[in-house]
Amino acid sequence: MSSSNWGSNAFFGGWELPVVRWQSGSPVGITDFQIVGMSGKDLQKAVKVYYNQTINGVVIPVSFLPQDIIENTIRAFSTVGTTVSGYTSAATTPTGRFLAPAGYGNCQQRSAGQCGFRKFVLYGPSFFKFDASVLKKIAIGEKRSIEMRVTAFDVLNRTNWRIGGWTGNVNQLGLGGTTFGQLLTGTSYQDPNGSNDPGGRLVDFLLRINF
Repeated sequence: MSSSNWGSNAFFGGWELPVVRWQSGSPVGITDFQIVGMSGKDLQKAVKVYYNQTINGVVIPVSFLPQDIIENTIRAFSTVGTTVSGYTSAATTPTGRFLAPAGYGNCQQRSAGQCGFRKFVLYGPSFFKFDASVLKKIAIGEKRSIEMRVTAFDVLNRTNWRIGGWTGNVNQLGLGGTTFGQLLTGTSYQDPNGSNDPGGRLVDFLLRINF
């Protein structure tokens, strides 16, 4: 609009557009395990961000799998050698859908991968980040102008999560354990260098007179 009349250029010209970053979730590796009660595609579809689920009687702020998969996976890896079933009681026996050790169901493997998956890649929650730098210039004659700029990281203040955190290129997912399925400290997005983008919304305002 720089070639239009002063009034049109003052209102319509001199804008810059925001930048949107939208990508699939980062991969995480899982090794030597079985998927029970569902397919690999079903497991992938179940990966989302879940808030305030009650897992084994405890409210978990953020997790990436639904309650039943998390609880039954923890049970599947909590085996004992003193009972016929391999679990302490019927209440702790996994049922439904879950991830299990490679030897689950009395499967005897001579090499990794014969009982289930030797290596499996799971993609975490998707990443969406809306950064904007909105600039407006108003010309005053040929040599002067007023410049107004608003710069913002994460305009929508949307938290992005990555399984295993942001320090590695490809993270590994450990199965079982009391924290399985949880998105813990360090898994919410921030600039990997820890410099200028902590992950939450940051807004900067600028007014400049050019002459």
